[in-house]
Amino acid sequence: MLVDRIALGKRIKSMRQNLGITQDKFAEMLNCTNSHIGKIENGKGGISIEMLVSVANILHTTVDQLLLDSYDYKEQVLLHDFYERIDKFPVQTKVLVCDMVMRLLDIIEETQE
Repeated sequence: MLVDRIALGKRIKSMRQNLGITQDKFAEMLNCTNSHIGKIENGKGGISIEMLVSVANILHTTVDQLLLDSYDYKEQVLLHDFYERIDKFPVQTKVLVCDMVMRLLDIIEETQE
C-alpha cells in the first residue's frame, strides 16, 4: 500500500498547529525550507524516513500515528497507543479508564441493536 501523502500532510500540519509551532519554526527545527514543509503538509512533496522520524519526535508522537491513514489495520496502531497511554497511570486510574470505556461500549452496542 502507498502512503497517503495528503492525510499524512494534514496530520502533520494539525499536530504542528496544535503545538503552536509556526511553519517557519518547524522548517528551522527540521533544517529544511519552509517551502518543503508546505509541500509535505499539502501532500505534494515526499518525506524521507529520517525526516519523518524527526517530525514525529518534534511533534511528540510516533511515526505510526503520523502514518495512521496509510495502514490497512489502523485499529492495531490505535489500540497500541491506547495501551501505551493507559499503562503510564496508576492501577486505580487504569481501572477507572477501563470502566469508562466499557460504559461507552455498552452505549454503542445499545444503539446498534
